[in-house]
Amino acid sequence: MSNSSSEKRANFINGIEVSDEVAKKLLAKQKYILNDSAYLELYNDYVAQHKEPFKAIMYYFNDMLTELKGKSKISDFTEFRARIKAPQSALLNDSEKVLDDVFAMEFLGATETEVDFLLSSISEKCITTRENDHDKPNGYKAKHRVFYINKETMKKIAKEFGIKDTTLFPVIECQFKTIAVAIEANTGTAAHIDYKNIDPEIIQKKYNKGEFKLGYDIPQMWVSKGNEMVKLSSDETLKKLYPFLNISKKKDYTK
Repeated sequence: MSNSSSEKRANFINGIEVSDEVAKKLLAKQKYILNDSAYLELYNDYVAQHKEPFKAIMYYFNDMLTELKGKSKISDFTEFRARIKAPQSALLNDSEKVLDDVFAMEFLGATETEVDFLLSSISEKCITTRENDHDKPNGYKAKHRVFYINKETMKKIAKEFGIKDTTLFPVIECQFKTIAVAIEANTGTAAHIDYKNIDPEIIQKKYNKGEFKLGYDIPQMWVSKGNEMVKLSSDETLKKLYPFLNISKKKDYTK
């Protein structure tokens, strides 16, 4: 549990406010029974439909951050990351959870002040459907938001990146934190391998045997480098997920 948290929910679907009854029906379509044998196919269809609009949002935000850096509104240390969750990870989620964290972005500032500015700047382009502020004893401090892109921004992105169907703009889970907290979340006291009970030895053996499967348990990840968003290779992604991993042999995950 976080020391301080706030949460609010609103009935917004693709940036449009709807009634409780309509929201229930529409959100039900995004819920999957995770032990269903057809889940993987459904999940892949969901990702396939929303991937290009998600990438367009990603490029739009990266361009926005590049512009803010050029105007000295934020420092050059600001980092931006994006990922599409692997289906194996989603399978571990509660079976009643709406898939609102399949598409995610992470905004890293040099200071708390910069984090607050990033949150404010991104929020202006979005509609918040859920929020949670974390300040945990282990040092993890971050602001989590679930966003839909608002109508005005949606139109701009659609026009700039050639997205024809704006109803396919997905809900996005965003995290705002300092670079220091992000480092702690990887290797420090707040390391996710601890709270998720990840055994480094088991992970290393799985990697050595080439048992990680592209498209099943390796997410798609992008990081900002200069003015560009660069997609990470399978090995680079696994190293991000498991900093302890010894990548001594190149594995072919494309097969």
